[in-house]
Amino acid sequence: MDVTRTPQNSTGNTGIADSARYARQLQLPEIGPEGQRLLAQTSVAVVGAGGLGAPLLYYLTAAGIGRIAIIDCDVVSPSNLQRQILYCESDLAHPKAIQAQKRLTALNSTLQIEAITERLNETNVATLLADYQIIVDATDNYPTRYLLDDYTRSTAKPLVHGAIEGWRGQCTIFAPSSSLRYRDLYSEPHSAEEIVPPGVIGATAGVIGSIQASQTLQLALGQTPALLGKLLTVDLWHGSWHTFDLA
Repeated sequence: MDVTRTPQNSTGNTGIADSARYARQLQLPEIGPEGQRLLAQTSVAVVGAGGLGAPLLYYLTAAGIGRIAIIDCDVVSPSNLQRQILYCESDLAHPKAIQAQKRLTALNSTLQIEAITERLNETNVATLLADYQIIVDATDNYPTRYLLDDYTRSTAKPLVHGAIEGWRGQCTIFAPSSSLRYRDLYSEPHSAEEIVPPGVIGATAGVIGSIQASQTLQLALGQTPALLGKLLTVDLWHGSWHTFDLA
């Protein structure tokens, strides 16, 4: 297994060691000192470090999630730079997970951030995700989405799902208490011939990735997230937001 790790701060990450860093969110009644400790004790695996993964990884790191895994087997290509804000031209041809780890560690060196450059599949999914409490689907392909849905269903772990296309995106949370799962919404697997990478504007990735980050933080705080059992759809071109009750 190809895994690169950066060690946790030797003094221990309590979540409030640097009150200046977290001052603005410590003021929030939903967080405060105890909530910051909860964030520091939470482990999150983000599958996909592309358009969705880039903004949500930034915000999870900035908020102080104690342990984060970045799982992505791809390398940075020129077409990524239009929307994947973790990367710059000097990162081209380098592994996304490792370059993302470097940027995020520079942002918040008190966290344990791991880069996993192995492709997620049926053989390794249980091993790679076993130590993480919350799983975030920031992928762009159906096989991995089905794989994550099956894994989190069998392990009763929450799955924060996001998807984008063009100016539109969607986000929801699948959890043990959810009435429906990803396979229930999209039951027919697509063939390889049907899967064509969609066009997308970078801002769409930023919006949906940020929403995924906010829902992940709510889970980390031990709260019932707003999108549990609900599907939020966003159309940035028409300026419309709709929430559907999946029950």
